[in-house]
Amino acid sequence: MFSILDDRWDGPSKGKDDRGGRGEENAAATPAPARPVQVPPDLSDMRKFLTTPIPKDCGIIQCHIRRNKSGTNKLFPVYSLYLKEGDTFLMASRKRPKNKTSNYLISMGKCRLTFLIYSL
Repeated sequence: MFSILDDRWDGPSKGKDDRGGRGEENAAATPAPARPVQVPPDLSDMRKFLTTPIPKDCGIIQCHIRRNKSGTNKLFPVYSLYLKEGDTFLMASRKRPKNKTSNYLISMGKCRLTFLIYSL
């Protein structure tokens, strides 16, 4: 520590760190903050789950996208969204043919997507 009176450096102060508390002694005495209990999302009404924001109690929901471009899906692949936990199907999308701009059809069903594309 620097003393104004005698203009010399004594090194860092002993017993306290820069944060104002004691070094390792204070860290061990401070309790860790409690984590909030995460509630699983309600998937009973899928339309409501997909169209409304999830509650903060659910935390972060992780999903993954699968691309199917086999068979008749080579030019216009089908993209499916699944929950990471439980591998639950959520929705699917496919680029609409004969459009100059990217225009995707989004469906909540796996089978209905192919029917809707060619019926339009």
